[in-house]
Amino acid sequence: MSEREVPAEFASTFEKVEPYPFEETDDLRSGPNLHDDLLPLLPLVGRWRGRGQGGYPGTEDFLYAQELGFLHDGRPFLRYYARSWIIDPEGEAVRPAAQETGWWRVVKGEDPKRPEIEVLLAHPTGVLDLYYGHVDGTRIEIATDAVVRSPQAKEVTAGKRLYGLVEGALMYAQEMAAEGQPMSPHLSASLTRIAGLQRSAHSGAGLRVPGLDDRVDAAAADFGERDFDRLDRRVEHRGDEVPGHVLGVGPVFALGHGAFEARHRDDPTALGRGFGDGVVAHLRPPLLGG
Repeated sequence: MSEREVPAEFASTFEKVEPYPFEETDDLRSGPNLHDDLLPLLPLVGRWRGRGQGGYPGTEDFLYAQELGFLHDGRPFLRYYARSWIIDPEGEAVRPAAQETGWWRVVKGEDPKRPEIEVLLAHPTGVLDLYYGHVDGTRIEIATDAVVRSPQAKEVTAGKRLYGLVEGALMYAQEMAAEGQPMSPHLSASLTRIAGLQRSAHSGAGLRVPGLDDRVDAAAADFGERDFDRLDRRVEHRGDEVPGHVLGVGPVFALGHGAFEARHRDDPTALGRGFGDGVVAHLRPPLLGG
């Protein structure tokens, strides 16, 4: 047999392969049906873009823009990607920044009202994160169960993230323990949906999902003007007084309602709790004007 001859049992390997035949979508109005297990994560499906600010002890604060997406193909997980770029105070792009990709899935849990989720993220810097957490209405809280890194990667040991849907925006705060530092604020952003499901309650058009929109509408109504007024006060963090902000990018945003304190005075690394049933995450002094 010559070098160019292929054994019959392997011949099909060299035949032409058509494009991947199964549809993946970030729009609930098209493509496969969303798997029932993913209903707690349904509001995330889509593509989002916005601005954020970041920093870490020992580094300079910075501004960034970000685009991220949550897609599904009918199976019980969401594919997730995020890419960021550094921007100047006028919003002009400066250089590429962090990227991450991974998968989100619901793993049920003991409380059906607060389903547990698992999030696996990979970073091009040689770090893999496995997060566990729960969904509580329009609020998602996750923390690392394991962090794996290559010998060349920086020393990242733990992370926490809070996500929330507030007035149609996807907002998050991210904390990290790295390079010998304790868990500290790292990133925060407010993102606007640019593709995917548009809720008729706010856009006046688009798909309305029975049950889901009713729950989101109720949560939005529950988080009323009174609660926003309570958040429009000064919060104390590390001895500095900074004006509180609710929407947009500022030092504080709300996930839930009835909360206004940023940190426990005796433990600045602990997220404030116990004020109503909401959580407020301290971000950083406003760089975008609030």
